[in-house]
Amino acid sequence: MKKSIAFLSVCTAVALLVSGCTNKNNDRLTPESLAGKSVSEEIRKLGATVTVDEIKKAYNYDDSKNIMPLYNVSPTECFEFSFNFDAFDANIQLYDFVSVHTDAACEDASKIYYNAELNVENGKTTLFVKPMSPVLATDSQDKDYVHNKIDSWGNAPMYYIAVHYDLEANSAVKLDTPVVIPFTVKQDAEAPSIKGNVSADGRFSLSWEPVAGAERYVVYNLIDSKLSTGSDNHAIDGSKTGYDCGENATEDTQLYLLREGETAECVFDGFSGPESHSLALITSDISGKDINGGQNYGVKGEYFVTAVVNGKESGLSNCVSTAELSLPHIVKRESEIAGRYPTPADFPAEVEVVNIDGTSSMRKVSYTRSHVKWFEFEWDEYDYTIEGTYIFGSVCFDDDIGEPPASTGSAGETGNVAPTDDVDKTPAPDVDTIISPESSNTNAPLVEAQSVNTKNHVESAKTDVVANVPNGVYVNAENAEENWLALNLINQNESISLEAFPSLQNPYTLVDVFYKVYYQNPFIMGIDAFSYDYGTLTLSVRYSVDKSSAVDKQKKVAEKADKIVAETISADMTQTEKINALYNYLVNNSVYDKAALEEAQKNNFKKAANSAFADAFNVYGVLVDGKGVCASYAYSFKLLCDLSGIDCAVVTGYLNGNLPHAWNMVSIDGKMYEIDCTNNAVNTGIPYYLYQADSSLAEKSGYTKDNLFAIDADIPEFVGTDEQLEYYRKNGLCPETIEQYSALLLQNLTPETKTFAVRFDGEINRAELEKAISLAYNKLGLEEKLKTLRYAAKNGFIVIVNAD
Repeated sequence: MKKSIAFLSVCTAVALLVSGCTNKNNDRLTPESLAGKSVSEEIRKLGATVTVDEIKKAYNYDDSKNIMPLYNVSPTECFEFSFNFDAFDANIQLYDFVSVHTDAACEDASKIYYNAELNVENGKTTLFVKPMSPVLATDSQDKDYVHNKIDSWGNAPMYYIAVHYDLEANSAVKLDTPVVIPFTVKQDAEAPSIKGNVSADGRFSLSWEPVAGAERYVVYNLIDSKLSTGSDNHAIDGSKTGYDCGENATEDTQLYLLREGETAECVFDGFSGPESHSLALITSDISGKDINGGQNYGVKGEYFVTAVVNGKESGLSNCVSTAELSLPHIVKRESEIAGRYPTPADFPAEVEVVNIDGTSSMRKVSYTRSHVKWFEFEWDEYDYTIEGTYIFGSVCFDDDIGEPPASTGSAGETGNVAPTDDVDKTPAPDVDTIISPESSNTNAPLVEAQSVNTKNHVESAKTDVVANVPNGVYVNAENAEENWLALNLINQNESISLEAFPSLQNPYTLVDVFYKVYYQNPFIMGIDAFSYDYGTLTLSVRYSVDKSSAVDKQKKVAEKADKIVAETISADMTQTEKINALYNYLVNNSVYDKAALEEAQKNNFKKAANSAFADAFNVYGVLVDGKGVCASYAYSFKLLCDLSGIDCAVVTGYLNGNLPHAWNMVSIDGKMYEIDCTNNAVNTGIPYYLYQADSSLAEKSGYTKDNLFAIDADIPEFVGTDEQLEYYRKNGLCPETIEQYSALLLQNLTPETKTFAVRFDGEINRAELEKAISLAYNKLGLEEKLKTLRYAAKNGFIVIVNAD
């Protein structure tokens, strides 16, 4: 059975984070219903303020196996472990004591080889763990390893040492859960911190801040032999397989780190024209006009960047994965848009565009009339652009009859803008390996010294305090780390100490948990950006709404939400009835804020400082103002579901390939379903566009999830497989043939029909479709309405709209 997707603070047990590894606690309490409650009594009874120690006790948190990460260890570092028993008497295999991994889950597939030395003396065992061949070696490291026989750890973003036996026991005691010590490797030069960017027209690029003294930057691409742009861009999960680029890799695990190119700039856009690096297909027609038939050429796998300073190459930057991006690539059938047509009215309103992962999307085509002169010849034609892409060209016609067709029925209301992640995934070279509360030296082995140091930090931070939430406000959190972050973020605290939580001092764990907390707590009033200071163990946060306004808005949101639930939900309702009532409330009492979306698009979906539209992106916009974008709809629906006892989560990703979007998943009788409150009958003209749908249907309708809304390890659980409750299937509105569609038209069309939508599961022949619609309106005596009728076939829908 899948885990619950509600993130409720009423749970007093926790999946314990141990520096990225999980330790499931079986003493889990049954969650109380949130109906009529603002926060769990377990946290509420602690008073107006809460200490770290009190939160940890509420979640049965175990500090004993938490060790702070070791930053910037030497590339040739030898780790020493002392066991209080004789390894030979215990008959333990050498590599069973300690394993080294590139993934936080510490599973066998992510193990990497290391040189081991074992010394047994006076009944005690000392294990020395040394590097072997470098992981993800750059060109420079490959040369050093092959020619100079230098063993080094390499360039994994983070390594994890898993200690499987109790270091203190006098006999061999295997731990149920290993003690895990993360570490990073210091390189000769500072590596850049890179970001993946997607422009409004779907073009992919990499960018980074300058590295001091860098002469140039080298771009690397990690792929496997099966990846292919335009047919398959699957996740390769390099960290989960130990970044296996060596001779021991199997066909399924073999990875290749390839040099993609280099640049002196802080951007690499060699995938989409017309920039100088471009691989895009830019050609010209006979009149000299540019034509672009594709974009994102070669975009696949994972990307890294190094900096070259004084001739020395840094280690690899953080990784940017492209697996979640359904970015446009090429037109599937170029003949649909190229060439001549009898009249402009015959131009296609939409064409099918293949994405880099092999999926495809129907995209709107826009036309602009132009006059062309070539030598003594002159003619008129139409320049076209394809929605959400950088694909463009021109199309000709024979007879000047009619205008190009317009498209409708597209679900395109989006507007999720994630807080900017400014956390440097690679600590700067001057960050200490052991960050002590006070400056001190120790002769103890590195891991032993860090263990003592961790205990000192945790003890020092146990009295750190945060304000509890006010009446009407609640926290969604599954463990102590999440609760600590959520309370601080709801209270708009700009500086948050992470000293008490070694697991959050791993930048990858921190970012993962931060985004989950942000998206699953509707009372966080908006965040612009966040960053982390390794030296002070402090998270810094910049908010979209000032603190006094946030408190006022939280109060109004709580009051409005309670009122809505009281007036909309009754105790005798089933889960599906509650969900339908809440969905319809939002549809009927809010509108989409197009001005806020326009600002987001202008900023390429990045947070705009001091934006007048900040509330359009948080729960206040839709719930109180009655106006917002997708993020506000998703937060509002989650809040109302939480208060109604419905298991609900916000999910994030993309709509139609590259438009950032947020929607929801709900759990009904233990099964998951996807719901989008934003794209509805009011906002897009399509009722129940995505309503209690399975995930397969959501993907066909243009939805792609990313990995922000939940812990990465839990993302695979957010999949709905049941088709029975989806609106169109449940109501018999899923014809598979034109004949079935014709029958539905005759059954449902009336003089009052403004919009009629179905999901069409088969291939659509446009000529047959137009004929069916025309015949139905004529048979029903509604032929006059054909004059103002528009229709669209997109994302599996056929939608008829009468504009009269």
